[in-house]
Amino acid sequence: MLQRGFVILMLLVTVLTSVYAQDATPEACPDTLPTRLSIGNYARVLPGSANRVRAEPMTSGASLGRIPGGGIFWVHDGPVCADGYTWWYAEYRGLNGWTAEGTGEEYWLEPVADEDAPVLNIEGLASVILFESRDQGHSKIYVADLSGTVSVSLTPPDVDDFMPRVSPDGIHIAFNASIDGEYRLSVMGFDGSFRRIITEAIPSSYTWSPDSQNLVLTIEEADPNSEMLSLFANLYLMSLEDSEPRALTSGLVHHSAASWSPDGAFIAYIVDGEQDSLWVLDMATGEERQLLMMDAQLGAPQWSPEGTGITLRASFPADPTHYQYFVVNPDGSNLRQPTGDGQNTDEFAWSPDGTRIVFVSGRTGNSQLYVVNADGSGLAQVTDTGCNINPSWSTDGEAIVFISNRDRERQNLCVGEVYVINADGTNLRRLTNNGRDNYAPQWVNIAPPLPNE
Repeated sequence: MLQRGFVILMLLVTVLTSVYAQDATPEACPDTLPTRLSIGNYARVLPGSANRVRAEPMTSGASLGRIPGGGIFWVHDGPVCADGYTWWYAEYRGLNGWTAEGTGEEYWLEPVADEDAPVLNIEGLASVILFESRDQGHSKIYVADLSGTVSVSLTPPDVDDFMPRVSPDGIHIAFNASIDGEYRLSVMGFDGSFRRIITEAIPSSYTWSPDSQNLVLTIEEADPNSEMLSLFANLYLMSLEDSEPRALTSGLVHHSAASWSPDGAFIAYIVDGEQDSLWVLDMATGEERQLLMMDAQLGAPQWSPEGTGITLRASFPADPTHYQYFVVNPDGSNLRQPTGDGQNTDEFAWSPDGTRIVFVSGRTGNSQLYVVNADGSGLAQVTDTGCNINPSWSTDGEAIVFISNRDRERQNLCVGEVYVINADGTNLRRLTNNGRDNYAPQWVNIAPPLPNE
């Protein structure tokens, strides 16, 4: 009975499709540009404005939602000519309906070539975990789902990818690609689409702007005045459309580890010297201001999500392998240690709302995860087994994704598989079982279609 009903349903779909698609050759749409799309292939909305999706291939059809600029979708049916437009039936992240290819003067959609198509099928997925994975000296960028059933490499064969950094909007990944031994800063979609080199510069670090449109790069150069081939480094700004980065700092000193303020108005960074110092750059005026100086090696500045504090890591000469984390106000006042005064702290990450901190510490033995309130109260140990590193918050602040060697026979190295645990230490689950050395997991929400407006 169910099979008979399914056959009838498919016949109805076929009839309706033939009604919509009648007389729908490119020549039958004289008021539009020649169609470039085809059924059974990917296409995308050109970067910029969103494209509306309708229940029927006509301007009076009910609006179901919008595909954002740059969004890649699957073409199921078409073309259909109506109301002066060429229409295609699109599937985009659970949104299914008809969308127009353009006008008589401009295209709104374009075909996606095979080499630019997504590597990851995101059907049915709301979130994924992206991480770097190494094996026998080769590094790849992988994506796993939260059920642990999907694990896909976004890196082509014969290529190594390092240091993936997901943009705040979850759309792009910046990474260093090694092709035939040459490193180049590259960008691709979080699903592996539109992989491309964006500059010939080779940055030692990079970080996204809050609006996901720009990157700040740290680029090292040899000091021409030094006989010891010492290096200095400056910060550069680069948009996704630029081919050459623009210098933000200058001088034969080492600028490093930049971090954007949440509003994009300032960049915090470290200047190395006999005494390292924390600085802030005003992006509007170019003014540089020193916040503090310490007799320590400083690194890893990080703005709090609400912009009221800046984290920095310090190792002091008396014990250079012992790290501590500090937080300071953006005006350089109120230096404090929410993870404990003088306590060993290896890694530090703000919760999305800025009210809590997850950090790694070996204060009780192996490296374990801890959560503490931003004011230093409510310290709680989250893990107690194995060696655990690289914590990162879920976008809702309810869970923490991290790396652990707890289920590995070889436990002499603090690398292992990807795990997720609730911030209160409950509901531990393992996401990978690849036997590789995995690093730096990052939580990516798959953005739903845009609502009607």
